[in-house]
Amino acid sequence: MKIISKFGLILGAFTLSAPLLAQSDKPFTAQQKMYVKGNSVLVGNTILSKHPKSAFNETRILNDQVSLNFVDIDEDDSTFSSSTASFTMPETTGKIKYAGLYWGGLYPAQSSTRRKGGRKMKYDYLGERDVNVQEVKLKVNEGSYQEIVGQIIYDSEAKGPFAKESPYACFADVTQQVTAQRGEVSITVANVRATTGYIEGGAAGGWLLYVIYEDDTDTAKYFTSYSGFEEVSKEEVDVVFEGLQPKNESASSSKIMMAVLEGDTRIKGDGCAIFSEEKDLFISLATEGRPLNNFFNSTVSVGHNIPTSRTPASENTLGFDLIKMNVPDSTITASTKDAIIRLSTKQDRFYTFFLAFETEVEELVLNTQNLAAEKIEQINNPTTTVTTPIKKEEVEADKVDYSVEKEVIVTPTEVIEAVEKPADVKDANYKVDATTNQEELTDALHKIEERAAIVSKGMIAGYYLVTNVFADRNNALNWKNKLNSEGYNARTFINEDNETIYVYIESSKKPEEMQARKQIVRQISHLNKTWVCRVNL
Repeated sequence: MKIISKFGLILGAFTLSAPLLAQSDKPFTAQQKMYVKGNSVLVGNTILSKHPKSAFNETRILNDQVSLNFVDIDEDDSTFSSSTASFTMPETTGKIKYAGLYWGGLYPAQSSTRRKGGRKMKYDYLGERDVNVQEVKLKVNEGSYQEIVGQIIYDSEAKGPFAKESPYACFADVTQQVTAQRGEVSITVANVRATTGYIEGGAAGGWLLYVIYEDDTDTAKYFTSYSGFEEVSKEEVDVVFEGLQPKNESASSSKIMMAVLEGDTRIKGDGCAIFSEEKDLFISLATEGRPLNNFFNSTVSVGHNIPTSRTPASENTLGFDLIKMNVPDSTITASTKDAIIRLSTKQDRFYTFFLAFETEVEELVLNTQNLAAEKIEQINNPTTTVTTPIKKEEVEADKVDYSVEKEVIVTPTEVIEAVEKPADVKDANYKVDATTNQEELTDALHKIEERAAIVSKGMIAGYYLVTNVFADRNNALNWKNKLNSEGYNARTFINEDNETIYVYIESSKKPEEMQARKQIVRQISHLNKTWVCRVNL
């Protein structure tokens, strides 16, 4: 058994067994986590099938026995692959809090053919793979396609132990593109890449959309989702979601979600289980369409049902598994702190790149511990939420209120383009215009560019308005909390060279914008040493 990640909120315990990971794997990290009174939707579809438009429902066949074509249903010359999935939003739906788009496929080449070579079939790859796997198109209802440039979660690039299949997976936050909807909502995703034709072992490709929305008529829940890339083969893989705060009842309604590439409807021996603290054993999961011994079987399923509101609505999605299902009753109780999911296979192998968990919580938890004031926070290196007060230590800035509890150190995944005025910067001060003295501004920008750039994993290249630097994590957290209590949107990143923690309040891709903001912020006494820091430039 290997634990791929301990997903949770315990300081320093995010990934417990990184040394066990193959170099080709990528440990899972949190994409979002939040408390919301509402619900979630998970939809998606394959982009490979036997026919470009018709559903494929034959289940007594191996994936590599089918010559696959791109699904392309949109009659649009600008796309080479496209498929849809629809869902219904309740009339009581409030704000959409989060919408995450994921896609991936097996992609060693543009296409592949097979021929007999003695007693074995030989496979010939044709055409080099496109390097822009992170670029797709998204359409909501009958609107126009929107260009989406996501982040590559993992890409084998036809190298390493996965070279034969060359899998990849990508992610994009599309909350702004998927605005609040009511009633029937149709999602079309186009230009997801994968290899067509015959591939040894089978091809696969697909996409999913995970949406979290407010609904005052629903229960309060804790939602968390993760992205990474992990092969499940000879060893069992345990995924641990920590820090749960279920309802104070005998059982709390919970759901799990996951996406997998290369599951095969004919190859048995794979399974999924959840640990029961009450029974002290793993309970195998199954639904009507997902047997205990063939859980990952090329199916899109929600509960016991295969959703038909897809085009094409194939029963056999040929290597793409998308799952949303209830956790068995009494598994998650008021005393449950960890949810442990076990993935396994005896004959096949498959790749997982998306995992999510949600459980009901008390509304008190919703009101008092909603992360980042009910705002989505993109987290690359989650480290904390510890409910014991921080030990008082000397801080490298003004005195900090030590009654504040530890928070999550947040590393954003995108640069803020539109900066906002801090809460206590007066309008008169805000009118300061650093561009009025062009010579002074030019000199300041030269100084910014001459200063060595900081390297910080996971940060988007840009210019960051840094207020302080700390060697001690607790001090950094206290300083960040102090700034947030004053109305700033303080966040952190880590200098990879010396592991010091930088606390910043704004960022931009334009150095002159941050230079102008620096002049304003420095008028505040305890921020008079704020400077502009180059990151990953």
